Amino acid sequence: MKKWIILMLCLLLAVSCLTGCSKDTETEEQTEQTEQTEQTEQGQEQPPAEELAGQTLIVYTALTESDPAYAAYVEQVAKFEEATGATVQVSHYGENLPLVLDTALKDGSTVDVFEVETLSQLSTRTTYAMDLSDREGHSNAYPILLDYIKSLSGGNALYAVPYGANVTALWYNKAALEAAGVSGDVASVEDFEALCDDLVAAGYQPMALDSAYIHSNFGIHMERALGAETLTTLATAGGWADNADAVKALQTVIDWVGKGYFDENAPADWPFSQLSLADRTAVIYADMEVLAIAEEMIGQDLQWDCFPYPGSSNTVKVDCGGLCINAETQVEELAWQFVDFMTSGEADKAVCEAAGTIPNDVANVSVAYAGAQKLLADAEGICDAGAIVKQGADLTDVLKALYAGTYADGAEAAAALDALY
Repeated sequence: MKKWIILMLCLLLAVSCLTGCSKDTETEEQTEQTEQTEQTEQGQEQPPAEELAGQTLIVYTALTESDPAYAAYVEQVAKFEEATGATVQVSHYGENLPLVLDTALKDGSTVDVFEVETLSQLSTRTTYAMDLSDREGHSNAYPILLDYIKSLSGGNALYAVPYGANVTALWYNKAALEAAGVSGDVASVEDFEALCDDLVAAGYQPMALDSAYIHSNFGIHMERALGAETLTTLATAGGWADNADAVKALQTVIDWVGKGYFDENAPADWPFSQLSLADRTAVIYADMEVLAIAEEMIGQDLQWDCFPYPGSSNTVKVDCGGLCINAETQVEELAWQFVDFMTSGEADKAVCEAAGTIPNDVANVSVAYAGAQKLLADAEGICDAGAIVKQGADLTDVLKALYAGTYADGAEAAAALDALY
């Protein structure tokens, strides 16, 4: 009898142990599931939204085989295919954007991702683009570019992820400054004038300037002194002579011409101003595409850095392309993964370095254009002052005369501008 009692007690104990172990296991599983859920909610361990292997993505890009970045682009597309198991069909529309891309967009499902070279191209194609605002947190793009793209829709929708920024600034040939024994560390008008004085003393005519860029040069000079709002008023309605700050800023240009800060042939016909960067000039207000053109014409690679045009305003002139997702795509997740892949990490760095543009990903430091990246990161707004100058009367002849040293003082130059209205 005792043996049976002992046996029953052992069975009860065993069942109790099994039940306890089961509860402990369930508790551990529940805890693990809770932790995984919390990690997912916090964005620490996001599982893939869907299986991408076997899907096909149709991409339209402006690149063609003649572009410097073409090979890098194709290589990164292949890496994306390898990583996802998806197939990417790329159409290279080149300069035939209205004919090729727009025709494809009107067909709807024949495009999943499309690229625009400039944001002005984006502004006329937003009806085809998906709003990526809810995806914005995955992008490492410069905030100022994201905000600018949003401004195209009134500040709400994000119709593209910026791609390949092109910054306009005062670019200088580092070798020339080193030869002159001066630094490109410029933070004020006084610093800029001291730099130019040192370059003149070393035998340089500091700034290249051709007639194709006089509006851009004049615009940024006046925007720095007056602000974009005042410049817009003067450019569209006149009244230069009645604005003391405008007269003073015009006088500064005249003083710089007199001190020999500009190339003796300025404003020269294009491309002679760029050619002067090979020897007698060291600085040019231009975008990064002009630098590449200058190097090609000169026949040598130059080492560039830049600083912002001096003055009280802290805006930057920049344009960039954008990667957009067609609002009618049937492979939205695959399309986003492609956009995210190409605008971040190694793919972003490789393609932008090959193209000579600034990487989209702020973590990608460009060896050649680190100065421009800093301008982009520090800027408080985006402004195309050259475009503002062109809004009203045609100032071309007066601006040519201004940079040629025709006017005796700022008051005379202001009167000449007002006479055009």
